[in-house]
Amino acid sequence: MRPYARHVHLDGQGPRALDLNEDIDPTLKAADRARLDSVQKFLDSNIPTGMVDENHDGLIDDNDRSVNMTRYLTGGRLSPSALSEYFGFRDGGEQFGKVIQQASMPEQFDPDNHDEWHPRDKKATSIAANFMFGYQDGLDLHHEINDSAFHRNDDTIDGRDIFGYRNPRLRSWAGLIMGPHVEGITASFSQDSSHNGTTGGAIDNHWIAMTSEMRHHLTGKNGFFTDLASTTPPSTTTAHRVTLTTTTTRVAGPLP
Repeated sequence: MRPYARHVHLDGQGPRALDLNEDIDPTLKAADRARLDSVQKFLDSNIPTGMVDENHDGLIDDNDRSVNMTRYLTGGRLSPSALSEYFGFRDGGEQFGKVIQQASMPEQFDPDNHDEWHPRDKKATSIAANFMFGYQDGLDLHHEINDSAFHRNDDTIDGRDIFGYRNPRLRSWAGLIMGPHVEGITASFSQDSSHNGTTGGAIDNHWIAMTSEMRHHLTGKNGFFTDLASTTPPSTTTAHRVTLTTTTTRVAGPLP
């Protein structure tokens, strides 16, 4: 199988989960709308306290806080054990990234249909935000790699955190997922929030909100944006390069 290629300029005109203006059969449109609503509702739900090992201490108890479903599925299903070969996804994050991209695409602001538009756009933005936060969780978790030959015990391969290294397709999808939300991310960098989630939505699309602590994690040496900007190939056959800026976002995959 030849390495796949994905070249996309994200300028708000990229792939969308659902085009409500498209002239299609009303029954099919309603069914597609219902499908997307169901997926978004699930991905933006919260897992109750004490249901998953949120703090990665090997126990599931009342010390494990409630966590957003997308955040948990992205970076919470990991084991810090040196014996674990599982980093959340068997396919490097390809199918999960595709679902998140569809579910996180914001819809055009609709003042004439605000009551229906508002919760949908908020869910889409929240899913994108929690994907980013969950990816950071995966980077922050220390996966012990016992390598006696080189006398080291860290979680990097070729200088890159093993979570991003083992999930190159999720990393590739990340640019597509976050591209439509870059304006909001940029705004959140200039003003701290008291919570990690979403804000706005009154007269325009929702924005991603984050605390100063989360911002420092995302932009740090082992942060989300550093991992996306890395040019270190994850393997000899598949290379992904992601450039994410406030004005232009492009995801480049390997050429055929």
